[in-house]
Amino acid sequence: MMGRSVAAAAVEPSTFRALTSRRTAELDAVWDAVARGELAVTHDMAEGLQLPLGGETAVGSQDVAVPVRVGAIATTVPAIDLVVNRPRGAQLGLAADNALIVSVAGDSGPAREKVAALLGNKFTVTDLTPSSDGGVYAARLVGGSIADAVGSFNYRWFADGTVAPDPAWVSASIVTASVPILGAVTCHRVLIPQLRGAMQEIVDSGLEDAIDRADYGGCYVPRFIGRDPSRGLSLHTWGIALDLNVATNQLGTVGEIDRRIVAIMARWGFGWGGSWRVPDPMHFELAALTG
Repeated sequence: MMGRSVAAAAVEPSTFRALTSRRTAELDAVWDAVARGELAVTHDMAEGLQLPLGGETAVGSQDVAVPVRVGAIATTVPAIDLVVNRPRGAQLGLAADNALIVSVAGDSGPAREKVAALLGNKFTVTDLTPSSDGGVYAARLVGGSIADAVGSFNYRWFADGTVAPDPAWVSASIVTASVPILGAVTCHRVLIPQLRGAMQEIVDSGLEDAIDRADYGGCYVPRFIGRDPSRGLSLHTWGIALDLNVATNQLGTVGEIDRRIVAIMARWGFGWGGSWRVPDPMHFELAALTG
């Protein structure tokens, strides 16, 4: 989903439906839509992104973005935001055969331990069942060179909408470095060279005063979008998004940020939230690797 990270599954609908709740499994219209190559999205996603049934939305990554019809709104498997069929998944750049879903009755703990022992250290076992203490979930971006560069991690989430990524991933990925204008920033290591280049070009263009260093909203801020677990992980959790001039560029406004800044950031591979359906003009995110 462009502008938002999601957990997507490319499935064979005739068999995957058996893993869903009885009510969802029995709805032929849901699985007919998936079989046609349309999206089945959760109720929370449809509401949060204002996706009407029968409407279209761009799905994919910075490398592949395809308009796809929303054919069904239904909860399928917990922690999976959208479902497509295998051909559509291949078109969107989803990795094939990279996950296995196991359904068990009762307490999933013993089964999870047995599966983990069977698969060994080369695989990650994640409980998809919602848990009162937040549980442990897997986070990964879908497709494209950025997804490969930033990696995936397990995380826990908390009632205030914040998350705690695996410390090993944080240690390997998140760094603090100095860049022009903003000074010390904490972001994913792959973002730093491009952010440094963009900030230096802004200085060289005489636009340094157009960015208020005191109103920088941060980069690595592990949380859900809007701190709402139903809306998916923010790209700030990966440390590949940053907020500039927060006070004068609030969500849902056109914002006051100098559009010359937007153009420079774009040249350095940053997408701008001000162009979204619901504008977020303070927000910039890594959309392409330039190095």
